[in-house]
Amino acid sequence: RPASVVIRPPTEPLVEGSQTRLECVAAGAYPSAVIVWEKTLAGRSTVLKATSLRLGEVTSSWLTLVPEAEDHGATLTCRAHNPNIPVHAATTSTALQITFAPRVTLRLGYNLQTRPVTEGEDVYFECEVASNPPPHAITWYKDGLEVTHNLRGGVLVSNNNLVLQMVRRTSAGNYTCAATNTLATTTSNIMVLD
Repeated sequence: RPASVVIRPPTEPLVEGSQTRLECVAAGAYPSAVIVWEKTLAGRSTVLKATSLRLGEVTSSWLTLVPEAEDHGATLTCRAHNPNIPVHAATTSTALQITFAPRVTLRLGYNLQTRPVTEGEDVYFECEVASNPPPHAITWYKDGLEVTHNLRGGVLVSNNNLVLQMVRRTSAGNYTCAATNTLATTTSNIMVLD
């Protein structure tokens, strides 16, 4: 069976939508090892197609991958076995770290989702962001103009949250939030405050 199996990471970070190539090297098997790549995400495993080259006791396998944001955190396993003794495989695994632009969703506070908003009550917005790396800035907008923290005016901005205290008719409008990381800035859906 193979004495060692190693995944050689790519030289550049894995970026969503950008093709990359990973290499797995198994050494010490005679005859040369057979290599199988497998991706496991949320308990479901998928066998991936790869290209292999056998030279004596060393087998190299190259996996071409176009990562998706959903692959972030998936486990990539390289399994090498001697074709004559397949039950004794050597394996190595790595967790995929995929860099991707923010995915942004704007939601109205839980207590306001099923009823109309009336003057004088507080309104709570939440900007849900999924990204890698995490966002370094979240910006709020009303009708395309930036909303800033204004304690006297009853506008409280705190990262992923926007609170409008004692709303008035002038608070009505189209609200969005935008998240920025090193890859991009993404704007959320529009939430109409009526």
